[in-house]
Amino acid sequence: MAPRKLPRDRRGLTLLEVVLAAVVLSVVLLGVFTALRTAQRTDALTRERQAASEEAFKMLDTMLSGLLPASGAPVVIPFDVPYQGGVLRPADPYPVGIWTDAGVAAPAPVTMAGVAVARVNVPVVEGDTNAASNDQLIEVRVQVAWRPMDWQPGESDQRIELVSRRMR
Repeated sequence: MAPRKLPRDRRGLTLLEVVLAAVVLSVVLLGVFTALRTAQRTDALTRERQAASEEAFKMLDTMLSGLLPASGAPVVIPFDVPYQGGVLRPADPYPVGIWTDAGVAAPAPVTMAGVAVARVNVPVVEGDTNAASNDQLIEVRVQVAWRPMDWQPGESDQRIELVSRRMR
């Protein structure tokens, strides 16, 4: 007895069609997983940036509300940034510009992600006859520089800097 022939449209898929479908599905899944990883990483970085911003603004308010020097030497306060039950890791190497601008040597190694600096300067404005002789410019700088939790070699560290200037 001869085998029964199936109609052409009922024979199934060829090996080539199955392989092509698997390749297309693999590419689509790779794209989906890449998009999910990117979204997850962006979310984590946004949460770190939010924590750093909130802590920087708190420190700025604290400095402006009473930790200001009378004049002369600056006040430099390192601080930690709480994040998910721990603290943000400081950048490595930590940018030392905020320390040297204040005339202070940065500690080595820097163990905290945040630094607040308050300085009082007497403004010098040529030709300003309205400025009172006792006016002083208060400058407060707060900087947070951290290494993201999922940092990879070759990636840059993150940094936020706030500056407030007012007359006293």
